[in-house]
Amino acid sequence: MSGTASVILGLGLFVASSWASTAEDDLTCNAAGIARAGFRHRESVRWLHDQNAKRAPHYIANANRLYEKGLRQKKGIDKTNRDPFIALYDAQHQVLGALDLASDNASIWRQAGEATAMISSLSE
Repeated sequence: MSGTASVILGLGLFVASSWASTAEDDLTCNAAGIARAGFRHRESVRWLHDQNAKRAPHYIANANRLYEKGLRQKKGIDKTNRDPFIALYDAQHQVLGALDLASDNASIWRQAGEATAMISSLSE
């Protein structure tokens, strides 16, 4: 075995053995530990929920911008791509992201519906 191969093998074994020992010592790295952390730190969960609600409108706005880009591509104004599929695909994912971030917000659902209707008008 060459010197480089033995060094790489040695490092791999060292990392594997150190990971195994820390995995046994640190029980908070499992799914149950993460769920318990959410119950212990309610402020963190509230903060995350508030931040998600603030970000969701930006996703809808980006979906609308992507729709406009797809419309320009379909009309031939934007020459970067004649087929607006990629812009529409990205717009759909922006809408899904907004709904994922603020699934309990009726305004986001309404805006997502409007954006989806606009996106679907270009998909034919």
